[in-house]
Amino acid sequence: MAYKRGDSWYIDIVINGHRINRKAGKSKKEAREIEEQLRVGARMKSFGLQAPYPLKIFHEAMTEYLDYQKATKSPRTHDGDKWYYEHHLMAFWSTRPLSMADAATLLEFQEQKKRAGLGNRSVNICVTLVRKCLNYAHKKGWCAKPDFKFPKLTEPKRLHAFLSPKEYNHLLDGFTDHGRLAYYRTIFGRCTGLRPSELTYLAWSDIKLDLKVLRVTSKPKEGWTIKTYQERDVPLSDSAMEVLKAVAELKRIRKKKSPWVFSMGARPTRDIKRALKTASENAGLGRIVTANMLRHTFATHAIMAGGNIMAIKEIMGHSELRTTERYLHSLPGDRMKTVQRIMDLDPEQKGEND
Repeated sequence: MAYKRGDSWYIDIVINGHRINRKAGKSKKEAREIEEQLRVGARMKSFGLQAPYPLKIFHEAMTEYLDYQKATKSPRTHDGDKWYYEHHLMAFWSTRPLSMADAATLLEFQEQKKRAGLGNRSVNICVTLVRKCLNYAHKKGWCAKPDFKFPKLTEPKRLHAFLSPKEYNHLLDGFTDHGRLAYYRTIFGRCTGLRPSELTYLAWSDIKLDLKVLRVTSKPKEGWTIKTYQERDVPLSDSAMEVLKAVAELKRIRKKKSPWVFSMGARPTRDIKRALKTASENAGLGRIVTANMLRHTFATHAIMAGGNIMAIKEIMGHSELRTTERYLHSLPGDRMKTVQRIMDLDPEQKGEND
């Protein structure tokens, strides 16, 4: 028997002397389908047959997948996927059997989320999470391997957030004496294009002052590895060298010793979010600058200055050129300069100028 309680449907049946009373979905149709699956499985068992897959509902599979993910992935990945499941997937998927996850159901879910006003990127994240769960369930032997396409919506191209040269200079003026080390770290990040974590774990032993180069290398003892797992050398400009001298002098004055360049203690300083927030507000930028924006600012400014894109790729540690090519956006003023430079190729124009 299927019955409704509140907004959900339940089944209450007796199979082989065992009573099953459980939540079965958001509609009578879903409840009837689960009831039929239970009866089919019981009939197969009575004939000595075994169903190809156990009857697992999506919530059971997702719960175990998130537990697995918590033990094997970063906290940020796990927390993000858990949030999306609880806020956007659970209401639709939780009581559905894994066998009901097909292309038609995914399209129905996608349409529902679009009607609810969820952005294309968020909908795609949700669909990807369904795929992750089904692939995990297949490996555990709970369902067949998904043989259908997971629909994806077109996402608008997202430009990297960066600071214009004017904004960057205003940001530096926004730092206080209390945030002096964060001030130097900001300049160094813009001069080198290092990732925030690479700045965090930059040690004095990684720097070769005589060669004006630093070595980005993993720190196994600290439990930190480079994103691409490949060490690289980063050249140091005169401005970067000046920052290193200033940091060394600051530590000498404050009588602080540390193996880490941008830390005053024995442990690396992981985050400068608060210092950047204060500097952004003091500078009146109208937005909060993040540590990763400094890396984007380096790449954008390097391209604006005519830097070689292959050199920028190597400096930033990108494994593929297309990652670096995403920085090939520019400010309106630079577009105008590009158009004006075409005139330099015009023979008639050159003659008039002569």
